[in-house]
Amino acid sequence: HMNIIEITHIQDLKNGQWFKLKPEAKKVYEKIEYDRQEKKYCCQDLNDISKLRYFKKNTVVWLDFEY
Repeated sequence: HMNIIEITHIQDLKNGQWFKLKPEAKKVYEKIEYDRQEKKYCCQDLNDISKLRYFKKNTVVWLDFEY
């Protein structure tokens, strides 16, 4: 029995969608919006809502996990 893990790029996510950077990662992020000034995608750490992180286009992310 294999678990199917969905992999995509950050620009393909909808705003508000949750993702991980690796399938075994503990941190879960939420895509907030594209920051035109930074030219990166602004994302929020769901474990620490005051922490924002910016990711470049084409960053690979993992979906379909249990939180």
